[in-house]
Amino acid sequence: MIEAEEVRKDVLHALMRGMEKDTEKVASMCVIEIVPKGDFVTYGVGIPLMTMREPEKASGRAPVAELN
Repeated sequence: MIEAEEVRKDVLHALMRGMEKDTEKVASMCVIEIVPKGDFVTYGVGIPLMTMREPEKASGRAPVAELN
């Protein structure tokens, strides 16, 4: 958990879309950073609509990129 005031300004702007100027609101918030590991489970990515009716064909996995 990160206090909202400690988050980089560009990230805070992207999350709050201009409301970051409300210092009272920012002071009452925090940001939770999630670091994914393993694979993202997907469904229907790059699959034709009719194929999505068959879960075994429509489901997939995408590896998570390692951050350095």
